[in-house]
Amino acid sequence: MKKICIVIGIILLNLNSYSQDYPFRNVKLPENERINNLISLMTLDEKISCLSTRLAVPRLGITG
Repeated sequence: MKKICIVIGIILLNLNSYSQDYPFRNVKLPENERINNLISLMTLDEKISCLSTRLAVPRLGITG
């Protein structure tokens, strides 16, 4: 779980240029809320994929 939080943190840092259409993209929210929101939106396959070197969830507008 710690590894997935680190990966999600890296992804969140790269989202500042995107529109704020998902709560996890709102830089004004606490990081914990953003991470919880993003994880709740991801499918199991997307979570598993982020455990490898692929840091992208195209369905949510996150590109690696």
